[in-house]
Amino acid sequence: GTNWKDIENIPTTQVYQVAYNPHEPQDYYAGAQDNGTSFGNSSTINDWNKIYGGDGFRTVFHPLNPKVFYAQIQRGVILVTVNGGQSWEVATEGIPDSDRKNWDTPYLMSMHDPNVLFTGTHRVYKTETGPMPVWKAISPDLTNGETRNLSQTISTIHQSSLNPAILYAATTDGNIWRTLDEGANWTKLEGLPKRYFTEVVASPESEQTVFATISGYKDNENTAHIYRSDNQGDTWYSIAGNLPPLAINCLQVIPNQDDQIIFVGTDGGVYGTLNGGASWERVGTNLPIVAAYDLEWNPSENRLVVGTFARSVLSYPLDGIVREDNLSSVNYKEADVQPLTIFPNPALQEISLTFTNERPNKAVILSILDVEGRIVQTTKKPTNRLVNWQVDVSHLMAGQYWVQVQGEVFRYSASFIKL
Repeated sequence: GTNWKDIENIPTTQVYQVAYNPHEPQDYYAGAQDNGTSFGNSSTINDWNKIYGGDGFRTVFHPLNPKVFYAQIQRGVILVTVNGGQSWEVATEGIPDSDRKNWDTPYLMSMHDPNVLFTGTHRVYKTETGPMPVWKAISPDLTNGETRNLSQTISTIHQSSLNPAILYAATTDGNIWRTLDEGANWTKLEGLPKRYFTEVVASPESEQTVFATISGYKDNENTAHIYRSDNQGDTWYSIAGNLPPLAINCLQVIPNQDDQIIFVGTDGGVYGTLNGGASWERVGTNLPIVAAYDLEWNPSENRLVVGTFARSVLSYPLDGIVREDNLSSVNYKEADVQPLTIFPNPALQEISLTFTNERPNKAVILSILDVEGRIVQTTKKPTNRLVNWQVDVSHLMAGQYWVQVQGEVFRYSASFIKL
């Protein structure tokens, strides 16, 4: 016992949350019990880099600025870096310490505006202030309100990728809520078991459809709970099919597949369906019967990624499963050939944007961001397929700006100089 070696590369990490970096899509980020947040890939399997300590959870990336991203530690402490991880600041201004927070507090960045984020304690909070959040509550207490019971918290939040006004939130004590006006009014939804909600996901295909998963673990209930609603949660039906009697911890609906390709992480591994839940099959042959806590789909690599609570991070190729013709439409990585052109550049009074709307007559969101990632101008309107959009920039101060145009199945960005 005179000499000891610290062995760190044992692949048994307990992972709560996984993510991929859209700017370096081969890199995966894992938030783990006791071991903070680290990133790496299969080629550096014995040399992952830690970006923050504590108990690690979700990592969220700014889609346009690779230096801005968020990490998280236990009980809702969100942190932000604006210099690529060289330094971090606590990003919870506006959230009282007295709020009840889940051990794995949900938070997410809006797909419609990277300056907008949501999180939940026993209430839902929203920030619109860019990289440095200033949070404001947009809901009342959505739990059953026993203020001394720290286990009564919001466990999952999701915003529709089709309509920014549609939000869902659910709790550890069996409540699920909906707002159709981004938090001005909330409706409590009924018809589901009063159990711990693990995930609620708005469909990427229809504003009317939403999915919810539940764990009966706390109630010693071994049942597969996964439900679908086609009327925004007014009524529900089970799509558990032939899933084994195991708690479901997470859900991934693959976009642009008509809500047919769905994966769930259970207390006994990962299962998938190609027919909307009519039948399910176990995914892969080398994942043991261990708890799967988080699923992500990396469209750049076309791989399903799972964070497990015993076998670290694993990934599964979806080639031949996810339609190849849809991969480019959801891959937000900058294209080799710029699909968005800006003229003139530099500009003094007006710029002309040229791009293709892959879903003609559907709304496109135009955003102009400054060099710090703050949105300084935004417009939303339907367009034809071939777009030539004239934008007044005379009111902007001189400097560099980014333009982002986002439709249902694409997101393009390019920079310009304002004289």
